[in-house]
Amino acid sequence: MFTIGFRRALPCSLLVFVLGSGCPMGDPGLGVSGTVELGQTADASGFVYLQIRAFQDDDETWDPTQALPEVEVAFSETRTLSGTGDFPAGYELNSLGTVDKRRWRVLAWLSSEEGSEAPGSGDWWGTARFSFDGCGSHGGFCDYIEGVDVTLDARVP
Repeated sequence: MFTIGFRRALPCSLLVFVLGSGCPMGDPGLGVSGTVELGQTADASGFVYLQIRAFQDDDETWDPTQALPEVEVAFSETRTLSGTGDFPAGYELNSLGTVDKRRWRVLAWLSSEEGSEAPGSGDWWGTARFSFDGCGSHGGFCDYIEGVDVTLDARVP
């Protein structure tokens, strides 16, 4: 998993519409941003990390006891919690290029283990789904989706 940061750019599909030709800036980009909040009963004390992942996911629901799916492209961020004032936490995950699936999921969880790849027993977690738009002449899907908010309101048994 990787994260490549860049600021939001106009999707190439919009530039194709405006300019009537291919994307002059090269590869299109994709990304997602939003806020991670604690649910009413969630407590961040005792946790060291906030983990945030985005991955291709056509399933309506997600089971926190299963491993994250193997995907072509995924976004990842790990933050060390300071103990006070960490939430709500804004996030932004970006990359260049396109993906072959429209539907994606953001998964966030509190963890006490560095390098945790999925929520473990006792971790607070939350998830939200989103979809990328088509990427015009580049094929596949790309876009920048804002406002994909996640509430940590469930706990892994």
